[in-house]
Amino acid sequence: MQGSSAEDGGTSGPDGAIRLLHVDDDEAFCEQAARHLERADPSLSVGTETDPSRALDRLADEPFDAVVSGYEMPTLDGIQLLRAVRERHGDIPFLLFAGTGDESVASEAIAAGVTDCLRKEFSTEQYALLANRVRKAVTAARQRHRAGELERVNRLIRRVNRRITGADTVAEIERTVCETVAAADPYRFAWIGGPDPETGAIVARATGGDAADYLDSADIRTDDTPEGRGPAGRAVRTGESQVAQDIPEDPSFEPWHEVAARYEFRSVIVLPLQGSESDHGLLTIYAGRRDAFDGTERAILTELAKTIAGALDGAEARRRLKRRERELERYESIVEASGDPVYVIDAAGRFGFVTDRIVGMTGYAEDELLGEHVSKVLPAEDVRRGEELIESLLVTGRDRGTYEMTIRTADGERITCENHVSLLPFEDEFRGTVGVIRDITERKIREHELERQNERLEEFASVISHDLRNPINVVRGSLELAEQREDLGELDRAHRGLDRMNALVEDLLALAREGERVTEFGDVDLDVVAERAWDV
Repeated sequence: MQGSSAEDGGTSGPDGAIRLLHVDDDEAFCEQAARHLERADPSLSVGTETDPSRALDRLADEPFDAVVSGYEMPTLDGIQLLRAVRERHGDIPFLLFAGTGDESVASEAIAAGVTDCLRKEFSTEQYALLANRVRKAVTAARQRHRAGELERVNRLIRRVNRRITGADTVAEIERTVCETVAAADPYRFAWIGGPDPETGAIVARATGGDAADYLDSADIRTDDTPEGRGPAGRAVRTGESQVAQDIPEDPSFEPWHEVAARYEFRSVIVLPLQGSESDHGLLTIYAGRRDAFDGTERAILTELAKTIAGALDGAEARRRLKRRERELERYESIVEASGDPVYVIDAAGRFGFVTDRIVGMTGYAEDELLGEHVSKVLPAEDVRRGEELIESLLVTGRDRGTYEMTIRTADGERITCENHVSLLPFEDEFRGTVGVIRDITERKIREHELERQNERLEEFASVISHDLRNPINVVRGSLELAEQREDLGELDRAHRGLDRMNALVEDLLALAREGERVTEFGDVDLDVVAERAWDV
């Protein structure tokens, strides 16, 4: 572990501050050296220890950046302490500040991995030199540590990118990301999830690592409650990455201290997965050491989150495309089965698809229609009426409607049609319509004939009404005269009126049975007709 105590594996604080552990069995010398070192370099914070064995424990418990040790000590000499530090705490800078020694001691120290050796002298100049050597050693260690951490995170990014490239669905991408991240040291656990709009709880959709049960014990929310003030809740509200660098000491993590300790989580980062198309929730990563997410790592992981969000955008787009392809196949099947002329136009009113029956109806070739505006075959009034129908569908939420229009063919013929219009499926932006056309020319002719027939019937009913009233009036008048005069001759006249009505009824029945139109005409004797009418 580079440039830090063994537990952290990272820097203990800001670049300018250095925590130094000075080990020497002479307590008075330790205190004197600490004062001189801090005076020589105010950025140094020196802790002292007279027992080498306890120094090893303190390195495990406290975040030191470097060790300065004497050589001759009763329990462990400086070389033995150096070997123990290297075994337990990696390559934290270790400087030997010895009062005595020869070349063999220096050679042994170098073989054990010492960072630097200085002769112990009680002068201001020597303390200044030691402070300078400490700072150079820590700076170099931090640079090595950052380079190593950068390479580690970059390897992780390459691994994630490589693996999500082979994943097709959102679920596959999320699972792959979590499993890949959780398998990379020093991370322990990762999950992807998002807020439930109904409950306000943040719910995981995918996990990686061996701590999936952690989420069963952790109530994580987005509201202004203790469970909503942690890193995940803040990330949802701000849309920015959030970090808890020291979980046991972070008050915002208090609701989860106990369960986090059970799984030995020491730090966490929450990264919003905000794509250009959609918000995909959060990627949350837990590490087993404190201060795992410094500024550089946080910036790199933020870029990784953007890459993941882009991949999720792509997966969502592929899902929508496949759904639209299935819808198109379904529409094509319906079109083939219907046998009616069918077209598809885009949001701008341009033909994107026409069937052979459209081609046959309009007289234009397919390539003469595709890409052209519907005004090529429709008069302006019908274009306007179609736009009004589409606007009505979009406003009301209905997905289909019907209107009549007239198609102008390539030869100038006009065909009266009924257009059954349906909106193409869409989520955010209107994409166009599909239309099924039916030639209603014959129907319109029949409707016109029916209107004319109704007009004739109204005229005929008026005539018949008049013709029936005359014999009825004759019968009524004859019966009244017969009653008044007791003249049976008037009854004969009434009988003739009834015969006339009966003849009219028979003529009406014959007309109804034989057809709707009078198709045969003949000459009549006007004198005879007038005489008969007079007799009636």
